[in-house]
Amino acid sequence: LVLNRQEAYNSARNGLLERIKMGRASRKRGYDLFIPDLSKSKSNEVDFGLILLPGALVDHTAYAVIASKLSDQGILVAVMNMEPCRLPMNQSGASKIEVLKIMYDVIGADGNDAGVAAVKEWAIGGHSMGAFQ
Repeated sequence: LVLNRQEAYNSARNGLLERIKMGRASRKRGYDLFIPDLSKSKSNEVDFGLILLPGALVDHTAYAVIASKLSDQGILVAVMNMEPCRLPMNQSGASKIEVLKIMYDVIGADGNDAGVAAVKEWAIGGHSMGAFQ
């Protein structure tokens, strides 16, 4: 099973690095965050946030392209990192508590910093096995 792990394409890795340089993405502990363009906004508020759980054995960086496109449409996207097993199960960090931690981290409710953005509505989605959590 471990031999069948799917690495991200270079285009996805390069896209993530480019977004990081632009200030439109960041690699956090446990997830990658893709941020909408907030420069036109009077407040750091977005209508929608999406937490995306990757499919089994897929490197979460592989979702950088779709996450970038969603963030270009104004959706804040957090792609969860399922290492070391790359399986969407509680032991890999896909528990409800871990999802809530990401939400709190993004809005700054954890008290560590001011947060990235205020999100009006959240959705959780996944690809393949990630959709079953």
